[in-house]
Amino acid sequence: HTRCLSDWSSDVCSSDLRLLALILELRESARNEKRWSDADSIRYRLTELGISINDGPDGASWTRS
Repeated sequence: HTRCLSDWSSDVCSSDLRLLALILELRESARNEKRWSDADSIRYRLTELGISINDGPDGASWTRS
């Protein structure tokens, strides 16, 4: 059993990337519906996992923090 997102020494698993894309879609939906506390909560939780969210004109992107 590999924990790819939590082990930054390995490559991120494709399943992790799909999960992260889903989470970013949920956050974008919350932002579009002006549910700021939900969007902020998702950002905060991802930050706790070592993922920084960057909002831009083409949507959100992420980097390891």
